Amino acid sequence: MHIVNPCFIKKAFFFLRILLKIDVSDTAMMSAYGGVSIRRAGVLLSQESKRYLRYLLWNKYGKGRNLSEEDAWVYRKIHEYGWDESQMSDEMAGEIMTWGSRAWRKITGTSLLVFASTEQFNRNVTIAAAFRGLMEQEKGTVTEARREELLRKAKNDISDRAHGVYGKINLPDAMRGASAGAQVFRSFYSYKTYTHNYLQSLLALGLKRPKETAWMVLSPAVLSGAPATVITPLAALVFSSLGLEPPDGVEAEFYRWMRRTFGTSGERFGRMGLAGLAGVDLTGSMSMMGVTELPTSLEEVLGAPYSMSENIVKGIGNAAHGDFGKAAEQILPAMLSAPVKAAREAVRGVTKKNNQPVIYEGEALLPDTFDTVMRSLGFNPASISEKREKLWERQRASAFYRKQRSEIYNDMRDWYVSGRKSGEWARILRDVEEYNARVLRSGRENIPLITEEVIKRTIRNASKGRI
Repeated sequence: MHIVNPCFIKKAFFFLRILLKIDVSDTAMMSAYGGVSIRRAGVLLSQESKRYLRYLLWNKYGKGRNLSEEDAWVYRKIHEYGWDESQMSDEMAGEIMTWGSRAWRKITGTSLLVFASTEQFNRNVTIAAAFRGLMEQEKGTVTEARREELLRKAKNDISDRAHGVYGKINLPDAMRGASAGAQVFRSFYSYKTYTHNYLQSLLALGLKRPKETAWMVLSPAVLSGAPATVITPLAALVFSSLGLEPPDGVEAEFYRWMRRTFGTSGERFGRMGLAGLAGVDLTGSMSMMGVTELPTSLEEVLGAPYSMSENIVKGIGNAAHGDFGKAAEQILPAMLSAPVKAAREAVRGVTKKNNQPVIYEGEALLPDTFDTVMRSLGFNPASISEKREKLWERQRASAFYRKQRSEIYNDMRDWYVSGRKSGEWARILRDVEEYNARVLRSGRENIPLITEEVIKRTIRNASKGRI
């Protein structure tokens, strides 16, 4: 059980420092295109995070101490040129605020405020840190014109590569124009530009910049676990194409190996990285899973606009049935719905989409105090996420083995009614042996074996014409 005490504050600040210092794209771009070492880039990003917070507090609220003229110059210029605009959330707003009532657009705009502020923070800090790194490499007196040149280099060569450029200029051809098809494609593409930009940057670095490439590939896994690195979906794709994918999937097999080798903490690290060890699951926002797959559902095709409207419709439905807490969770912006969800789960436990309780190892899944605090702050508690992932993996494995058994039983029935050739029966018995060996290797006690008694019963039923 987690207990909230003064140590929690220390842990929270430690976790924040991790987030600020291990910034995947920023650090790699500063190293590759700015000549700043990865270690120094992390230090500069951390320093500029503090400077920018001071700048904001002083200039917006008159609190704290003002920056020196030299330090403040950077942020004034960034704002003057409009480089700190929230491009990603503006693109999102452009897709979901062009339809619906005025009230809907107001709700949507409010829900994006925190997201926009975060993006502005990231762009300011990245440009400023890159500029400081470039200035450190200058020798002698730096003229005003040279400072402007370095600032533009920090923005164009480093920040834009790290965060991406949003808008029509960066859209794939199929998503441009006013046609219905282009509109649908743009909806699907909402929030995909960052991933697209990340993969393009990774490809551009390639083998020419092995250190930066390794950083971009591996550091997300250190921070947020295996789902955050592009290696995981690519490995699953390779294994699947070769017919070698483990029954539970490459990812689940990796977690099982981590648990056997390093214990439960090792498994948590594999699933969620350092963030998971600190008690928070960041895989939802950093996951690379799905980048190799095409959309197959209406929600995936229509993207974020469909998802948001669906939540509102479901929220109205829950309100009509008297479940106002669940309705508030689905309708309110995330920053307001998180405390509501935390309070509900603390009383009723974690529930599924249909409001049924989540059962884990025979008991309702209940958050502890730490989980409730994290949920109220808008984070996914690592312990809850881990248990829900394991439940999903069990369901996936059960479905896989159920299909395998069904195919073997069908083969047995076909063998009985179609001549009962000895060679065919030998093949079926090999399939049975392979199935049983796989189940035993998986260690899943809830998956039944195909025993001699089951084989006899299947043949007996086939002899009586039963399916």
